[in-house]
Amino acid sequence: MKPLENYLLVSDLDGTLYKNQNFIPKENLEAIKKFESLGGKFTICTGRGINTTEFISEAIEFNCPLIVNGGHTFYDFYKEKIKKLKVDN
Repeated sequence: MKPLENYLLVSDLDGTLYKNQNFIPKENLEAIKKFESLGGKFTICTGRGINTTEFISEAIEFNCPLIVNGGHTFYDFYKEKIKKLKVDN
């Protein structure tokens, strides 16, 4: 059992993880890798759509689906599968 395997860390993308919309700071990438190596799950939640977040999957190897479209869609870039969230009012 890894010490962080029961933890999920979710980050916003623009202005948070993706600094000034130009790059992901090296320190952030290193921290994500360390967190995942200890068993933690990491993903992003963004208002962006699938096509405009694809670049991020090249920089980070996500170990769970990304949350896109303002939280309405869960997308796994590696399996190329969409899971839409249903909400009952």
